[in-house]
Amino acid sequence: MARALTIFLVGVIVVITFGAFARDVLGLSCVGPVLPVWGCLSEPLPDTVPGNLGMLWYGFLAVVGFAICYVIRDIVYLVGQAIGRRAFPRLAKAAGVAAETPPRSYRIR
Repeated sequence: MARALTIFLVGVIVVITFGAFARDVLGLSCVGPVLPVWGCLSEPLPDTVPGNLGMLWYGFLAVVGFAICYVIRDIVYLVGQAIGRRAFPRLAKAAGVAAETPPRSYRIR
């Protein structure tokens, strides 16, 4: 559960950072036409959803995102470990992570 939560929080931080960059720096807060009465027709985020529907939408996205993180947690950590071992072999050796299987005292046919 901690691995999935870690991946989920990193994903949320990345999405919030890139979203803020896109809205504030690149000016992508409205990517469609703006009508005088209705406002922006193509907002990337549903800020103008009536009632509590916006909270339900973000809650649904959070639950689905966490479920995806829970499913892929082991794959992400295995890939990260393999990349870390290849990129930083001295650090992996100092940490005691074996890059290869230890030699056996008996032969395997």
